[in-house]
This record gives sequence, structure tokens and C-alpha cells, in this order.
Amino acid sequence: MLAPIHVPIELSAAGSDESSPRVWRLADRIGTDQLLLGGDVGEDPEWLAGPLRLRFHLPGDPVAVTCHATCAEVVLDRDTDHERAERRALVFDDLPAEAAARLERYVEERLTTS
Repeated sequence: MLAPIHVPIELSAAGSDESSPRVWRLADRIGTDQLLLGGDVGEDPEWLAGPLRLRFHLPGDPVAVTCHATCAEVVLDRDTDHERAERRALVFDDLPAEAAARLERYVEERLTTS
């Protein structure tokens, strides 16, 4: 299940450090195993095609969630003339247990109050 969220996601190449190039995208929905971006992750810079390092804050949480993720396609407008696939899903690869628990609480709170 995916809950609404609208926070910036910092993306960099997996294995990079704080001084490495990074880009930001806006998250639209989040679950315990993935998040969906508001648009396609893009292809520039080219390292966006590989494993990624993510860093973001849940609303009201001062501690950043940091993990690795793989980009996956999401089919939009299924069974219409506008059907297309976009690389919007970031599937978590190694979410730390404490971050997973925080995500689970966030998703549960949002889905029971929405």
C-alpha cells in the first residue's frame, strides 16, 4: 500500500559520497518497499540508470532516511490510447530496520487518516 507524500528525494549514484553529483526529484507516494516519483526519473545524468543512493526526510522527522534503490517502470494510463511506461518507482534495496519501522508508521498513519 502506498501513502501520499510530497518531499524532495536526493538521488546520487550508489557508492557515491557527499561530494558526488546529485539530483533531486519529488516523491508522490511511498510504501515500505518503494516510493513513486511525481514524474519520470529521467536519463540525465546517465548514472540515474544504475543503482541509486536515496536520501529524504519523512514529514516532521528530523532524521533522514538513507538507502539504496533500483529504478523500475510504472505503467500509466493502462488500457487507454495514452498507455506508457515511465521510470517512476524507486524500489528500496537495503532499507535499514529503523528506517523501515519509521516508514511503516508513516504509511499506517497516512492511510488511516486519509
